[in-house]
Amino acid sequence: SLDRGILSGVTRSVVLGICKESGIPAVEARVELEDLENAEEIWITSSILGVQPVVRIVGMPFVFPGSEGALLPKVQNAWIDSWNQHFATKDT
Repeated sequence: SLDRGILSGVTRSVVLGICKESGIPAVEARVELEDLENAEEIWITSSILGVQPVVRIVGMPFVFPGSEGALLPKVQNAWIDSWNQHFATKDT
C-alpha cells in the first residue's frame, strides 16, 4: 500500500484501473509475510516490465494454478493494449 513507501506510479494506476474495469479483485493493504501464503496471485508493477508475477519472497516460493496465476495474462494483455493505445495517439 502507499503508506508503506511504494510509489503511486502510472503502471500501478493503470493496472488497478484494469482490475476494476474487469471485475478482478485487487487488494492494496499492509501485509505481513505470513499473509502472502494465502494470496491467490501476487504481482508487481514496473514502468519497464509492466505487470510481473511474484514467484518467490525471502526464499519462499509461490505456486499458483496455471503456474503464474489465472488472472495475470489477462491483466498483462490489457496493460499492453493500454500502453499501445497511449503511444499510438502520440505525435512523433
